Amino acid sequence: MTACENCGAGAEPDARFCSRCGPPLLTGTPPELRRLTILFADLSGFTALTERFDPEDVRTVTNEFFGAATEAVQRWGGRVDKLLGDGVMAVFGDRGAREDDAIRAVHAATELRDATNRIRPTPAGWAGMRLTAHIGVGTGVALTADVTSDCETSSPLGDAVNVASRLSALADPDEVLVCRLTHRLVVGRFETEALGHRELKGKSESVEVFRIVPGTGRRIGLVTGLGAGMGVSIAPDTGPYARIRSLEFLSVERATHAISG
Repeated sequence: MTACENCGAGAEPDARFCSRCGPPLLTGTPPELRRLTILFADLSGFTALTERFDPEDVRTVTNEFFGAATEAVQRWGGRVDKLLGDGVMAVFGDRGAREDDAIRAVHAATELRDATNRIRPTPAGWAGMRLTAHIGVGTGVALTADVTSDCETSSPLGDAVNVASRLSALADPDEVLVCRLTHRLVVGRFETEALGHRELKGKSESVEVFRIVPGTGRRIGLVTGLGAGMGVSIAPDTGPYARIRSLEFLSVERATHAISG
C-alpha cells in the first residue's frame, strides 16, 4: 500500500491523492515513454452559452458535463487528467497499459457524447436546450505524467496530446474524430468514416482523420477474426465482467472460463 509522504496515511495503489491531507501521492515512478491514448471533449457552443446565461447557471451545466465525462472515462479504465473550463482531457494507458486502451477510449468518447445529449439543464431559460459535445481521440508515444517539485501533477507530454486536442476542435457537435493510429487499433470494433487528410493547427503535416459512426461499437462478449489469440472483447471496469478487464490475448476457451468461473 502506498503511503502519503506528507501525513503518513495509507492509500490504495491506484490512488493519485491523499484522502487525508489532499496533496498528490509521490509514487516514486518516474515519467516514461509509453503508448497512450488521449481523449479531449468540449461542450459545443460554450462561448455563446457564457454570453447568454449567468455564470452560476453555466457552471451548474458544466459540472453535469464533467460528471458525465468522469463516469464514462473511469468506467472504461481511463483517468480524467484535466477539467478545462468547458472541456475534459482524459488519459488511457499511463497507469498501466492495456492492449485495448484505444478501444476503451473510443467507448468512453461515444458514451460521453450520448450522455451529454441526455443532460437536461435545470436553470431557468435552459428548458428544451439540447447539449452536445465534440470529441477527439489521439494515440501515440508520449511521456507519462510526473509529480513536480511543488507537488503538482503534470500532464502527459507528446504529439498524441496535441492531435487529440486539435481533433476535438475540428469535430462538429456530436462528432467523435480519431487519428489514423487510433483508427487502426479500433477498426473492427467501430464503424468509421474516412474524412481524408486535414490540416491541424500547429502540425507541419496534414493528419488523416476518421469519424466514429454513431451507434456502433462492439462491447461485451467473445469476438472472432481479430487476430491470432485475441479471444475476448473488452468490458467496462464495473459490473460482473470487470474480472476480465486485465485479460489480454486469451484463447476463446480460456476467455470463456474467465467469464463463467
